[in-house]
Amino acid sequence: MSPTVHITPSVEPVRHSKLLRAVGCAWASLRALIERAYRKGPAAVGPMTRAQEANATREFAVRFFRTDPRFAADLCAAADRHERGENA
Repeated sequence: MSPTVHITPSVEPVRHSKLLRAVGCAWASLRALIERAYRKGPAAVGPMTRAQEANATREFAVRFFRTDPRFAADLCAAADRHERGENA
């Protein structure tokens, strides 16, 4: 009977590879954000209209439809009222 040798793979390279991938993704996201802000420039920044604010609120509400549908519905209703110019 010949001896059996078990070799376990090292875990460290996998951990470092995941960390480097996460850092790379974060760097790419930050770079894209900076490039978008640079392309828009300061001239594009200005006050939002009621419709733009309402649409931004609706886009924010979409994030909550799965986890908290009541909160999302409240946000959408508030956006509707704001767009129409009604007081709370």
